[in-house]
Amino acid sequence: MDLYEEWELIASPLLEFYLYELNDGFDGLKIILRESGQSNRRLEIFYSNFLGYRLTEESGRLKTLYENDTLGPFNKTNASEFISWFIEESRGIPNEHHLVHYNILSSNKILDVISNKEPIVKWL
Repeated sequence: MDLYEEWELIASPLLEFYLYELNDGFDGLKIILRESGQSNRRLEIFYSNFLGYRLTEESGRLKTLYENDTLGPFNKTNASEFISWFIEESRGIPNEHHLVHYNILSSNKILDVISNKEPIVKWL
C-alpha cells in the first residue's frame, strides 16, 4: 500500500473540484481544476518536467481509495507502486530519491504524476 502525505500546494484550497482540462504539450503537462458550484474558480498546475502520468476514473481506483482512508484531494509520496513501476521500466535510469508521485483526487478523475521538479501552481 502506498503511503501518502498531504500536499499543500495552495493557501486557499479548492473545496470540491473536477478535472476541467489536461494538456500534455511540448512545454509540459498542464492541469486545470475547476471548483464545483457557483464560484467556478480555476486552478492551474503545470509540470515543466514530468516523467509520467496516469489518469483514471474514480471507479478504476477503488482499491486505492478503500485502503487509504486518509487521502485528501492533494497528496504526494516518494515511495509508491507507480514510482517503483517507472524505475523498473526505465531500468533504474532516474534516481528514485528525487522522484515525487503527486496524486490529485477530483470529483470525476484521479490523476497521478511522477516528476523530479515541483509544479507551478496558480489561480486563473
